[in-house]
Amino acid sequence: IYVIRKSIDLMRGRKGVIIFDYPLIPAFILSRMGRSDLKGISIVLSRPLENNPVHPKNLYFKFCLLLGRFFLEKLTAISPFEADYISKFVGTGKTLVLPSALAPEFLNPPRNCEELLLRYLSEGSLNLLNSDKKIILYHGIIDRRRGVKKIIDVFKETLLNDYALAFLGEGPDVGLVLRSQDERVRYLGRVPIEAVPCVIRKAYAGIAWLPDEPRWRYQVPTKVLELMALEKPFIVNPLPGTLWVVGDCPLAIFQEEMTPGSLMKSLRRASEVKDDDFVCKKIASKFSAEELAKIFYDLVRSL
Repeated sequence: IYVIRKSIDLMRGRKGVIIFDYPLIPAFILSRMGRSDLKGISIVLSRPLENNPVHPKNLYFKFCLLLGRFFLEKLTAISPFEADYISKFVGTGKTLVLPSALAPEFLNPPRNCEELLLRYLSEGSLNLLNSDKKIILYHGIIDRRRGVKKIIDVFKETLLNDYALAFLGEGPDVGLVLRSQDERVRYLGRVPIEAVPCVIRKAYAGIAWLPDEPRWRYQVPTKVLELMALEKPFIVNPLPGTLWVVGDCPLAIFQEEMTPGSLMKSLRRASEVKDDDFVCKKIASKFSAEELAKIFYDLVRSL
């Protein structure tokens, strides 16, 4: 019923290019049967998060890609590796690499940070950020599938009392963070995107580590771009998608295994890495919303 309703909505649209998320590919096909003048571009921001290749969500994803081979003009992919994977189903020449855009707030941070922090953070969170602790910040979606529990457990084993692990954001496992809180692990809450750069600037380093699993291997974590834009050292797993976006950024601290020893080593390195030539910010700027909009605009005009 949902697919039929969406197909009717698409049929009512103007002549031209229809842009939609990949689950709506069947709806687009139905609408195209009644409107041969429609052209379709499907946005693929992420593959399903289930690692099991025969999970129904993964099977539906592959089914949609196969349909796209015959009925779509183009599909986007978040990284070259995802583009290669999608091309196995849709054929060569039908994919365009279009990563998630970096929000302008990170390239041009607000000047009223103190005001924003006072407005959106609790007194306890402000006290932590302004303390002598070296803040390791995890920001974004809080989900145990992203290795959140592993990061918390390993950090607690390090027994580094001059560091604090802080979480900023929301997601299905905020409760996990809340239950793990102590003097060194804290949940800061969630803030509007305009205030996120202000919190990042207070941190000693960021952590954007992901487990080496198929669902994360070829993704481009937006939080990595955000940390790069703000010239903050950050800890990451050297997965292919992450390596592609990081490039020559000297602030990246690569850590494959999440163990107490490797984490302690990474935290110590955070005080050593420098980026005097602003390499990281220059790389991040290539992923700005403005730059990616130009790429997408050129694609639409070519159809």
